Amino acid sequence: MKRQLQKLVLGLLLFIGFTTIAFAQWQNVGTAGFSGGMVEYTSLAIDDNGVQYVAFRDQANSFKATVMKFNGTSWENVGAAGFSTGAVKYTSLAISGNGVLYVAYQDVANSNKATVMKFSGSTWDSVGVTGFSAGAVEATSLALSSSGVPYVAFYDVANSFKATVMKFDGFSWQTVGSAGFSAGTVEYPSMAISSNGEPFVAYQDQGNSYKATVMKFNQTSWETVGTAGFSSGEANYTSLAINSSGVPYVAFRDAANSNKTTVMMFNGGSWEVVGSAGFSAGSANNVSLSINNIGTPYVAYQDAGNSSKATVMKFDGTTWDSVGITGFSAGAVFAVSLSISGNGVPMIAYRDAGNAYKATVMQFIDPTSGVHDITLMNRDVYPNPTNGFVTIDNLPIGTVVTSLT
Repeated sequence: MKRQLQKLVLGLLLFIGFTTIAFAQWQNVGTAGFSGGMVEYTSLAIDDNGVQYVAFRDQANSFKATVMKFNGTSWENVGAAGFSTGAVKYTSLAISGNGVLYVAYQDVANSNKATVMKFSGSTWDSVGVTGFSAGAVEATSLALSSSGVPYVAFYDVANSFKATVMKFDGFSWQTVGSAGFSAGTVEYPSMAISSNGEPFVAYQDQGNSYKATVMKFNQTSWETVGTAGFSSGEANYTSLAINSSGVPYVAFRDAANSNKTTVMMFNGGSWEVVGSAGFSAGSANNVSLSINNIGTPYVAYQDAGNSSKATVMKFDGTTWDSVGITGFSAGAVFAVSLSISGNGVPMIAYRDAGNAYKATVMQFIDPTSGVHDITLMNRDVYPNPTNGFVTIDNLPIGTVVTSLT
């Protein structure tokens, strides 16, 4: 009887001790609001070692570009804070397979043209000339090919506000296909490159009733993927991702479904809705899409149904389910950027209204992913025998004790 009582007390202590960890779910990476001042245009990327990096327009450094990384304990600057020549907008971050950081932006100091810089290991250096686009740009979207070639898509003021993509050939920036290749004016261009090296661009297509359109470069010219303007209604905050099989997915705020979130995929012949259209509880802004390494799509957004806080959802093959609780951030979020680590951990960066509009990164800790049974050895539990209270050494976070021997 005494033995059973001891086990019951120990079980209650373990339950109390581990409940907070098990149900924490979304957790800050380091400190919330870690940037020196307010930020805009947050862009998150994760390298092959799982290290998180965030680029942003840094109000504490004259609105210039800053990149920070999490060193396992705290956030630190990568190179100098505010490394760009002047103020920037639309920062977009990407990391090559060999770990080189690239950031693209609208370069206010160069007539609002496009500039890309990379980190050499000690300093940030321009990739080719600064301000390489023909004219002013907006909404820069950066992607790297598997061989590390940088591509930038943007809203091209010099070409009737249509879409243009440029790439760096090792010597200079070259237009991919024709400049201003879209049918009309675009908003929210989002670029991704398939595993076989094909560049894709998604955007709100003002030449097609503000609906979503995706185009890809076929090595000769830009061609429409499926039908232009394939969404039911106006598509805002278009976000593109491509799975490992080369299938493109697009997430957006769907005006035809109460401004809720919709995701569509190209099935080889046409665009189809993934799950249900307008699956979010309320209207969504700042939509960001990512696909993990087993092909599961995730979407993050500013959730108007939850005080404009952050919500992340994933598709389970049939329906869209929330990842943890909805509206999990401390306050309203802006410039949401979603990325998934190589081991499948979803993370988001954002401008955090709950922390003075500074940068915050959060990650989802799934307690079931690391749960395992253990047998407690005498050397791990003391005192033994016990009067009902024990100390257990060296238990990993998430451990569940199922037996005492």
